Amino acid sequence: MTSFENDWTYFKAAVPLLYDYLLSAELFWPPPVSVRATDATGALNLSLGNVLLFMQRLKASNVPGERAAAFASLEQQVNETRTRWQANWQKKAQAEFNSRVTLWQNYLNDFAQPERPATVNYHYAIRWRVILDLLTGEPGAAHRNQSVLEHMDGRLRALVRPGQFIWEPELADGFPKERYWYLYVTLP
Repeated sequence: MTSFENDWTYFKAAVPLLYDYLLSAELFWPPPVSVRATDATGALNLSLGNVLLFMQRLKASNVPGERAAAFASLEQQVNETRTRWQANWQKKAQAEFNSRVTLWQNYLNDFAQPERPATVNYHYAIRWRVILDLLTGEPGAAHRNQSVLEHMDGRLRALVRPGQFIWEPELADGFPKERYWYLYVTLP
């Protein structure tokens, strides 16, 4: 399955579940479909961060042809759900931000080890940092841990060098270097 097909399959399956997900007590739901993270193993759970990530990746892909209208409709459903269930959305966004900060911090601790065994998983793990960035834009999310994230970014900048976009080239326009600098690196 191509990266686009993978992203499309996840997004199309996840959006109709958002209402039930937002009203649940769980932060991470089982995967809505059997898809895999790009360059990684393991199915992706349903979470706001993953929905926002796949939506951004699809926007970057310039959804082709007959799927463009379907994508626009799904994106509208996400925005309507965000507006209608704003308090639930904010609560989930903050909880996921806090959870992903911990995941990202643990990864960076491993990444900083002299033998750097974690560099092998960078293409997968960096999606946690992208999700943190996307969640930062959500109302009510991130503010408490923003300084922790900035500190971790400083650590990462010391470990990597500027480089080429590490995901699929067709996604680069949707993830500008100014904001997503950590997707434009060369690993040690």
